[in-house]
Amino acid sequence: MKRIIVFVLALFLAMPVMSYAGSVSSRFDLTVGGAANFNFGYFSRTAANDGAIVHGTWGRESRPNATDIQAENGMFRFSPAESTINLLGKGPDVWGAKTSGFVQVDFRGTNTGNAFGAAQIQYAAIRLNWPNAELLVGKFFAQTLDLYSRAFITAGDHTSTSGIGGIRPEQVAFRYNWNKNFNTMIGIIQMTNQEGATGANISYGRTGWPGFQAEIAFQSEACGKIGPDMLKFGLGAVYGKEKKIGNTAAAASASEVTETLDAWVVGLRGLIPIIPEKKGDKTNAMFLSGISYIGQNSWPWLGTPAPGAGSYWRTAQDGNLSLIHI
Repeated sequence: MKRIIVFVLALFLAMPVMSYAGSVSSRFDLTVGGAANFNFGYFSRTAANDGAIVHGTWGRESRPNATDIQAENGMFRFSPAESTINLLGKGPDVWGAKTSGFVQVDFRGTNTGNAFGAAQIQYAAIRLNWPNAELLVGKFFAQTLDLYSRAFITAGDHTSTSGIGGIRPEQVAFRYNWNKNFNTMIGIIQMTNQEGATGANISYGRTGWPGFQAEIAFQSEACGKIGPDMLKFGLGAVYGKEKKIGNTAAAASASEVTETLDAWVVGLRGLIPIIPEKKGDKTNAMFLSGISYIGQNSWPWLGTPAPGAGSYWRTAQDGNLSLIHI
């Protein structure tokens, strides 16, 4: 009887594989990776944080007529939350393109409603690569209006979302390489953080519009390379809508005021190898990376502090709401 049960279970597991194996000629390769991380330290003051040792919020000093508990008490802090698990899968060829998928989770939990210990997605993207083009679908590095050097570990990399400022927006991006120097990108992008508890009701999310993104880019090995990076410049833009909803008064009978606004950012980013690597050796190599931008009513595209968090209401003397564009 046990042998029959085992055989039936094995058959059920094999059926999807057999049914799919006949439709493709490639096979799946899966690479599993990650890091086990453990932080330990002592705070001279009690610190409320999300589990990462280096991001504490300090209490104010005690005063003669008021004692601050945080200022008077220290604490030890332990955190394995920045441990990560990576999954890289290489899939079958589709429409002449090589396919792959990448997923990374950590355990900070800041986007799950859990302050510590819950798994949260940092990356989850599917890529289709042709000889001269790439289609990216998912949560991955921003494809425009972000520093090229974001591909390196940078300060603030712990933040999972916050528009492009979180490095990893949800997006669909198609990039075509016209030749080895010039390429263009078009696509759509989530203009706001909708993963948090209140994210679904943010003014950019309620419009029913995705953000549209595009970029014209140039790259050259004239100044050498550092890893995969070379001299790069990209002129990019993101455009979408913001729908503001407000009341003329605090009373329940107040009338509702709504307005839909244009939200956009235009920026030029670049990366210049100052001291390129030599024969694959990156010792003492150095590059300069930066971005210049202008925008209106934008979500914090470019990190913290944000250049703008959208428009806001200001109450006029007649009791109505006037909309301020920033």
